[in-house]
Amino acid sequence: MPPEPAAPLIVTAEHLTIVYPTRDGDVTALRDFSLSITPGEIVGLIGEGGCGKSTAALAMLGVLRPPARAVSGSVHLGPHDLLRMSRDAAVAHSVW
Repeated sequence: MPPEPAAPLIVTAEHLTIVYPTRDGDVTALRDFSLSITPGEIVGLIGEGGCGKSTAALAMLGVLRPPARAVSGSVHLGPHDLLRMSRDAAVAHSVW
């Protein structure tokens, strides 16, 4: 029997690094974070306080707010890279 086709991805974060600026320099909130979510999949982010869960979730929703900034990686919703478009455009393309 042939293998089942891969499920289409809803959202994919690849090698995402996000920093927050401080007086003493940038603080890395996420380093090389990757996650893919397929239709019907339920994903939970768990970890200690301050480990980047909220930052990861905001980035994957396309609503990461300044002063946070992505210094590398991407977040794709279909063909759209949510980090390379304006917040309004990202929300318009969002399925949330």
